[in-house]
Amino acid sequence: MFPLLRSIFQKKSVALLPSGMPIGETEVVFRAARPLVALNASAHVSVDVSTIVPLTGLEDTMRRIEVAFPPGCIRVAGAGANGMSTAFTKQRVAISATGAFVQLFREEGAHQEAEFSSITVSACRPIPSASVAWVSYGK
Repeated sequence: MFPLLRSIFQKKSVALLPSGMPIGETEVVFRAARPLVALNASAHVSVDVSTIVPLTGLEDTMRRIEVAFPPGCIRVAGAGANGMSTAFTKQRVAISATGAFVQLFREEGAHQEAEFSSITVSACRPIPSASVAWVSYGK
């Protein structure tokens, strides 16, 4: 019960890569000072793709993101302290007043709590000025 309440009321976003960081075929690794905790399947990595897909209206922007970044184009993996790697392959598109985003989640069934000591990000096409954030609900 308490993990559910924590996950509902405690949204946390941590900048992994500063604004303006290029992402491409070469993997970019963020090593966390403290473990990044995923209490449930809603924890995800959010990649700002606004430099490639500017905001032009809700439906048009969502379609353009899906064309520019098809599933599998942006690759994210989390490494645990135990050496195990977890791929974030479930992709969603999000738009806010500040930008266009590709959100990557762990696979279906990954509802158990997990901790990551590092996150690796790469993309099939260059994103010249991206920012990457870890978004979790809880701790």
